Amino acid sequence: MRSDQERLGRLLGYAVLASSGLVFGSWLLIAVAHVRDRFNVGHVTGTWFALARYTNEGTLYPPLFDGHAFGGTRYMPLQFVTHAGLARVTGDYLVSGKLLAYASAAALFALMFIVCRTVGGSSVLAAGLVAAALGTGAGMLDSTTIRGDTLPVALQLGALYVVTRRTGAGTDRSSVAAGFLCALAFFSKLTALWGPIALVAWLAFRDRRRLGLFIASFALCGGALFAAFEIASEGRMTENVFGLAGAGARLSATQTLSKFVDLGQGSANAVWILAPFTLAAVAAGLIGRRPTPYQIALVSAVAILLPVLADVGTDLNQLIDVVVLTAVVAAEAVRAAAPGATAFVRPLALAAILWGTLSSYQANVRADTVTAVRSLLGQDTGYAAPLPRSITPNDRVLSEDPYVAVSHGQDLAILDGFMVVKLARDHPAWQAAFIRRIRRHEFTKIVLGERLAPESEWFRTFSLGRPIARAIAQSYRLVRVPDDRRPRGRYFVYEPR
Repeated sequence: MRSDQERLGRLLGYAVLASSGLVFGSWLLIAVAHVRDRFNVGHVTGTWFALARYTNEGTLYPPLFDGHAFGGTRYMPLQFVTHAGLARVTGDYLVSGKLLAYASAAALFALMFIVCRTVGGSSVLAAGLVAAALGTGAGMLDSTTIRGDTLPVALQLGALYVVTRRTGAGTDRSSVAAGFLCALAFFSKLTALWGPIALVAWLAFRDRRRLGLFIASFALCGGALFAAFEIASEGRMTENVFGLAGAGARLSATQTLSKFVDLGQGSANAVWILAPFTLAAVAAGLIGRRPTPYQIALVSAVAILLPVLADVGTDLNQLIDVVVLTAVVAAEAVRAAAPGATAFVRPLALAAILWGTLSSYQANVRADTVTAVRSLLGQDTGYAAPLPRSITPNDRVLSEDPYVAVSHGQDLAILDGFMVVKLARDHPAWQAAFIRRIRRHEFTKIVLGERLAPESEWFRTFSLGRPIARAIAQSYRLVRVPDDRRPRGRYFVYEPR
């Protein structure tokens, strides 16, 4: 009987390694194939491009409205400032953004492997858990698009790791380093707080001296970064980030929970299957009053995620924190199983990882892998530069996707259409001035990501607002809808009537 269990465990281990190799190989193929094109680049990522370009032009956070164009964003600066620096090296915002995304993802998943191997005691288990997380919809999106989601997770996970792996000499330095990493994470993403919360809660019961060092380091580094960015932006960082943090309409508690479950089932199924292991580990830690830092971090991440998802403008990319931490806690659960149950729990965990990874691969990775192969063979050019024949150097463009303006060297009219909804509503004079520009036909081309329907939910809630959409409808006509390979990525080009 025991030999049969051992044989089953080995077979499952080989299968998990094979499925992990499939996921890692597909991700690498996708990354290489799309490093120079617009795969997973949409109007949201366009805002990151625009912020990087503004930075290189000497403006850290543009004004909310300067009389001609709308600014406004709730993104923290570290990601797009780094992007701006890389763009100076590569001479291109698209390639530099992709390279930064790949580097952040590689750092996150490499660190995740180290952490899972450390807490789970198995390289096979760790590789499977990393593949399970990477193969989710959130994992693939966040590791191939240009947004600020993977970097703060990597920094916070690194902070937890450097504190928990050190005992004896060097622990003081690790606490200081963790504070610095958590400060960097916060200035990468406003909601990157589960790392500091977990470390404060854990150190409060284990080592008050190290707690003091961590808090001091976090506060000092955070204060220094705040002062630097606030001075460099002439006060516009707080005006943008903190003033617009809650710009979106709010869902009810029931709608938020439904959204969380739907996103988890549809886009994070590989890790969703591991939830029973994770819940058992967290329950045991809380009942025994000895939760691990990773368990505290997971509970904190879920508590932060739910209010974030209540904003109508948030989507599955926000799940990456919970996806990664669920996998790490699952690794802890396998290792913490009672000696008599290990022979049963480990194969069960490997089977869950295998099943979840393969189902995620089918849902989230396979089609993109096929597209990547076709792209490398020159048979798929649907992700090429936007609107190459629709915009000329003499055009003056208003684009819902800021990357259209950035890629054509155009001045930006809007930084983030989602923010314009709130800014225009709160400042009728700004809205009126912008509408006058539209009615005077100051823009020779208007490029939208949705077919113009001013009374639709899209223009009411997600972009521009209905008054601006109505002004466009009255003064411009649809002239072109170029083909585009991206899901829901088609552009609608309008010209003056």
